Amino acid sequence: MDESNKVIRKPFIQLKDYKGQKIEDYAKYAWEMFSKRNNSFIIDYFYGQYYTEITCPDCSRKSITCDPFD
Repeated sequence: MDESNKVIRKPFIQLKDYKGQKIEDYAKYAWEMFSKRNNSFIIDYFYGQYYTEITCPDCSRKSITCDPFD
């Protein structure tokens, strides 16, 4: 995929944690951060994003992520 990627200089990006905002807003933010390092026609046609929510059984803390998939 590197041959088709239009991004030459890839910045280091660390995603901020989900803090209770609307999930659509967090998903948009996560996709924008992903797009800063990855931009090609392959991503436009074959990539998507999925939502994952995991709850700790001991402390009930929730971990929410929006990750790209191909």
